[in-house]
Amino acid sequence: MIALRNLLKAGAAGFKCGSSRPKAFLPKTRSSSSDTSASRESQALRDTYNSKFVAQSYMDMYGHFPPEAIIPAARELRGIFHSDLVQGDTLLEVGSGPTVWCSLVASSRVCT
Repeated sequence: MIALRNLLKAGAAGFKCGSSRPKAFLPKTRSSSSDTSASRESQALRDTYNSKFVAQSYMDMYGHFPPEAIIPAARELRGIFHSDLVQGDTLLEVGSGPTVWCSLVASSRVCT
């Protein structure tokens, strides 16, 4: 979890500074003990996700939106994504879960 948090912080810092490659993504030398610790932490996170997350329950709870709720939200998001407020060619979406409609709204190929 800490490794994911550090990766997201580094990515956000890179986007804020406008650099094409944040320092955190450059190759680093690491001790074998930190690699082992990070690997165990990563595996524990994967195991917890696989054992606790039930995709069908998530979709039953959050995956069904009535059209009268989605259409105005989709238009608003698309307006933001296609305005001068957003710059660059890459969209990093964090936290949407197994639903993709927010990403589709951001696409220039989707018309709302």
